[in-house]
Amino acid sequence: MSSIASVRRFDQTPQQQQFNNFYNLTIIGNGYGSGTSTTSTTATYDNNIDGLLFGTEWLSGSISFSFTDSFSDYELGYPDSSVHNSSFQTLNNTQRAVAREWLTKNYYNVAFVSPYELTGTSDRNATIRIAMSNSPDTAFAYYPWSSVEAGDIWFNRNDYGAPKLGNYAYHTFGHEIGHALGLKHGHETGGIRNVSMNTDQDSMEFSIMTYRSYIGHDYTAIPYYTNEPYGYAQSLMMYDIRAIQQMYGAWFGYNSGNTTYTFSTGTGEMFVDGIGQGTPGANRIFRTIWDGNGIDTYDFSNYITNLSVNLTPGGWCDLDVNSFFQRAVLSDGFGGIYRYARGHVFNALQYNGDARSLIENAKGGSGNDLIFGNIANNNLLGNNGNDTIHGGSGNDTVDGGNGNDLIYLGDGDDYINTLSLGNDSFDGGAGNDFIFGFSGNEFFYGDVGNDTLRGSSGNDTIHGGSGDDSMDGGLGIDLVDYSYWSGGGTYNLATGIASFPGFYDEEIQNFENIWTSVGNDSITGSIADNVITAGGGNDTVDGGDGNDLIYLGDGDDYINTLSLGNDTLDGGLGNDTYVLNSTGDTVIEGVSAGLDIVRSSVSYTLGSNLEILVLTETGAINGTGNALNNSITGNNANNILNGGLGNDNLVGGLGNDTYVLDSTGDTVTEGASAGLDTVQSLISYTLGSNVENLVLAGTGATNGTGNTLNNTITGNAANNILTGGAGNDKLVGGVGNDTLTGGLGTDTLTGGVGGTNSDRFVFDTGASFNAYTIGIDILTDFTPGVDKIVLDKTTFTALTGSLTFAIVTSLDQAQTSSALFTYIRSAGSLFYNQNGTVAGLGTGSQFVDLTDNLLIGSSDFLVQA
Repeated sequence: MSSIASVRRFDQTPQQQQFNNFYNLTIIGNGYGSGTSTTSTTATYDNNIDGLLFGTEWLSGSISFSFTDSFSDYELGYPDSSVHNSSFQTLNNTQRAVAREWLTKNYYNVAFVSPYELTGTSDRNATIRIAMSNSPDTAFAYYPWSSVEAGDIWFNRNDYGAPKLGNYAYHTFGHEIGHALGLKHGHETGGIRNVSMNTDQDSMEFSIMTYRSYIGHDYTAIPYYTNEPYGYAQSLMMYDIRAIQQMYGAWFGYNSGNTTYTFSTGTGEMFVDGIGQGTPGANRIFRTIWDGNGIDTYDFSNYITNLSVNLTPGGWCDLDVNSFFQRAVLSDGFGGIYRYARGHVFNALQYNGDARSLIENAKGGSGNDLIFGNIANNNLLGNNGNDTIHGGSGNDTVDGGNGNDLIYLGDGDDYINTLSLGNDSFDGGAGNDFIFGFSGNEFFYGDVGNDTLRGSSGNDTIHGGSGDDSMDGGLGIDLVDYSYWSGGGTYNLATGIASFPGFYDEEIQNFENIWTSVGNDSITGSIADNVITAGGGNDTVDGGDGNDLIYLGDGDDYINTLSLGNDTLDGGLGNDTYVLNSTGDTVIEGVSAGLDIVRSSVSYTLGSNLEILVLTETGAINGTGNALNNSITGNNANNILNGGLGNDNLVGGLGNDTYVLDSTGDTVTEGASAGLDTVQSLISYTLGSNVENLVLAGTGATNGTGNTLNNTITGNAANNILTGGAGNDKLVGGVGNDTLTGGLGTDTLTGGVGGTNSDRFVFDTGASFNAYTIGIDILTDFTPGVDKIVLDKTTFTALTGSLTFAIVTSLDQAQTSSALFTYIRSAGSLFYNQNGTVAGLGTGSQFVDLTDNLLIGSSDFLVQA
């Protein structure tokens, strides 16, 4: 019986594997081989998978194999029969063990492929018959097909005698068996859709069926694998697994329990639940893991290198980031090119999205590790080192271990408990997360979801994100961060509650510091030393007890520090109000940062860039301005208000207030009957309404003028001009050659100590002498021959000629004397005798009271026009 079949043949040499197109084969006599039925493969329309699919597969995954012991086990008319017959060689025990390993473990473990071995005389009937001869030059296999030689594999007798995990011969056994099961070359087109693998995945890192050792490997220019001797894949790689599963289905029974994978740092051997899986050569790790089911773990806790562990399907683990420990060399200098595998342990792809094959958990080592979870509920442990952990979208449990760790959680309800040392950072991602810090200075970001975030003994920063969160800073100096929240809120560090109108209340226990955002916030501190930072918005802040630091942004803010403590306040931009009760309180304002008010219950000096000061409460306290144009308002007690430089407006309340002036632009505002008030002026000054007293301060020759009240005006050591105006005034010249004008009313004039031509006492009311309004001024220290009494003709209208003066002994003499000015020496009384010898004084009267028995003469008078 004979048959004619078209088959495809693949040859693999150390340099390349050549593809021979269809050729005709005539089989003479009875056929042995499989005669196994085949079926067409369904495409995935993923080039990286379809690029590995020949298009025909065995109908059943129950596939027989054998190690033939004679060429008589093959049919008459078998291709290259003369060469095979003369050079036939059966596989040695090592080769047979490796072939069985590939068939009954590597392929069997990932797909519904159940290879079984035929021995003895039945070996000729196997679907896959494996032997050696001088044909081929290297190795080849026949695809699944409707002919007896389909599935057969041949190796030459020179290159494959000592296969060992990780070397070329070991790799080739897996490669040829792949052909026999229906896998084609990934680097070539043809097959089910006439496509090759995508160039960015076409390398041994992703498939053992491609000739490219590394991405971009030009196997036509360098026509051989360029790997180091033990730098070949140690297993099926991710697209091999997915392609074989496309033909035969995925087997989820392999390692379907809770499996732990570990690796030896000394040999590279993988251990599954502590059982060794074979030692590769040269301490290399280069494999892909398919895990059927269960809660599985990559445990790299024995590594001291910096790891990158990625649990996502199609991801990989790099066991020595930026270095080469245990890393396979994919190009060992061939063509001057050096390439290393991007990872050590690669993850299989999911089969049709089935999550059973995921690796759920990972443990890092003592280096600075980067760990990525996946969509499963991962349990991720960083161990020692400064680790970065991304949880992924499941409900993850994460522990950074010792070290300063960064932890990012994706979607899902995650749990983090870092009972280890280090300053860690956590990002909860979406979901209702539980994150517990330890003794380090931790950073928490809850992100989306109703999170529970707990600090411990370090100085923690907790940012709840969106959702109804419960936050506790624990011990240490902790910050609760609401800088992300755009609406207003009410935050109370004392009660531990943050409220958001129309939303919810959040728990914020044991926080010393708070940071809010652009809304109109109400913030209350606690008894601790708080740092309160707000963004824009019109905020109201009460620091509470403690020495607080308060920093506010744009907006018209109100800051109340009436509790205990010495506080530092910065209102930022806007028209801010500061309410103070401690001399230790400090206000910081920027240049042109708004029109700001300080309301103080203690004596206070405005700092730079503050404009307004209001004294509060009932104590006798003082207020001092700065170089700006200030407004300073007293309370109802006795205040000293000093505007400082600038044109200041000083407003006294009730009480006996003192105003200190230094600019002609300074103004004083006093209410009627609001106390006995004093102006201390460094400049010439005229008292405003309701202010009683004026003191000329400083050393300059300044002048002082009263108002209609009974003023006391005191000069300084320079030459002053003091004018009382209306009212019964008291003028004190002090040191210097002073000029004192009492004006209307009964005034008391004291020239003080003066030099040559010392003091002048001027009598000028600006109108004709009026006995009822001019009063009798008391000159307390007039010195004849030194001081002068100055008489103004406007007031003393009878002074049309020379001044006449007479000393008399009685009032009658004073009234009838021919002199215009008469003086009773014994009484010190000086009269204006306006009508001369006519009885009486006319419109005149006594207008000066000198010291009794003081002798004066006409030379002590001056007349001014």
